[in-house]
Amino acid sequence: MSIDRLNPSKSSGRFYILTLLRIVNEDVTNNYLKNKMKVLDYGCGNTPYKPLFLKKDIEYIGVDIESNKKADLHIRNGKIPLNDNSIDIIISTQVLEHVEFVEEYLEECNRVLKSGGKLLLSTHGHWKYHPDPTDYWRWTKDGLSKIIIERDFEIKKQYGLMGLAASGLQLFQDGIIDLVHARLKGILFRVIAWLQEKIDKRNLNQIDASVFYIVAEKP
Repeated sequence: MSIDRLNPSKSSGRFYILTLLRIVNEDVTNNYLKNKMKVLDYGCGNTPYKPLFLKKDIEYIGVDIESNKKADLHIRNGKIPLNDNSIDIIISTQVLEHVEFVEEYLEECNRVLKSGGKLLLSTHGHWKYHPDPTDYWRWTKDGLSKIIIERDFEIKKQYGLMGLAASGLQLFQDGIIDLVHARLKGILFRVIAWLQEKIDKRNLNQIDASVFYIVAEKP
């Protein structure tokens, strides 16, 4: 069963991290989104964040691998079928860890973005293995910044979501969940999410984090 990423249930095992992601995504889109912009969701999946872009007069384009029937466009030989300098904002949410050739992915982002265009990218630090259909990478704050800068972007803002203790609780939960009776899973998820919030206090600037979120600009 798919999770509502914008409005997760409190009985979801991803409630706390998805709440933080929603807060950051709403803040970032409110700051950078303007009417008449073209937004590309690169690796759009089932387009969970599309509603954020429909609040304004935005042209939203979802692109993904050919097997994704929800995508508006499909990647061909590693290329997005769009012209150079044609997009105002690219959103990439929890995609980069699944990309085999990260440098090529970021180069495509740079190619299709207009000068001054923004890349809104989030990916994992501490997280369990989750192939979709593959799962290649985990990042540190410095490592993610470095590879984005090397692809000719400027970092404008960086967030670190769910610090070390809260991440440890997440990994503990995910490690034991198959041992927990089905009727008790929702209770466990609520307890873990409560502990995560108490410990983490919705700090969006963690150095050790489960998710790193970067706002980068093409010069």
